[in-house]
Amino acid sequence: MNFARVLEAIKAIIKGNALLFTVLTIFFYKTVSNAADQGLTQLLNMNNESIYTYNYSFGMTGLLLIIPAALFTLLIIKGLLLIKNKFKPSANPHELGFPTLSQVWTLIKLLGKAFLWIFSAIGLFIFWLASVLSPGSSGGGGASSGRGAVGGRPSAPVDNSNLKREAEFQARQKQKEADYAKRQLGKQLGYNAGYAPEVNKRLNRANAMQREANEAAKRARNL
Repeated sequence: MNFARVLEAIKAIIKGNALLFTVLTIFFYKTVSNAADQGLTQLLNMNNESIYTYNYSFGMTGLLLIIPAALFTLLIIKGLLLIKNKFKPSANPHELGFPTLSQVWTLIKLLGKAFLWIFSAIGLFIFWLASVLSPGSSGGGGASSGRGAVGGRPSAPVDNSNLKREAEFQARQKQKEADYAKRQLGKQLGYNAGYAPEVNKRLNRANAMQREANEAAKRARNL
């Protein structure tokens, strides 16, 4: 099919159903954007327990989601137009006009199928993005294994140099956690400084992490 004809048909559909196109596009965009933000936030925090907290948002990049939202809206309107023109031809084949009950029911079924497809795609995308962005597979794992080494050492006597090395390693890990908490606080201040509860929570966490790091460093020096 000629690209120019396709483009003209799309323009005609949008022009003939401007209100419906706008409402459905905004609805799809907001639904998909919120679902992606919330789903990704939950996945990123799933294995982080109380040390790290992520509040993920696509931000301005999320505006790109309006493109698939508009395409889905066009497909839905096109489907309704095919149904309408088959059973009730009109002078303007690109305009739905006032919807009948059967058209509303058809729209609901099409929306249901579209949502199933969209959320399946979003779920796969979120799992992939979470595996890429989550620090649990690298930095967090290193810290966890370090703590296990200290807690699980044998009861047999060990020389002071080994204890000191372990304590220094623990102190470095604690300092990394404290530095990370500070960076998260800085991001929150830059992203939404006016949200006091989240800022206070991140500030308290950063201070607590730094106190633990200072105590670990002091223990290492005293060995």
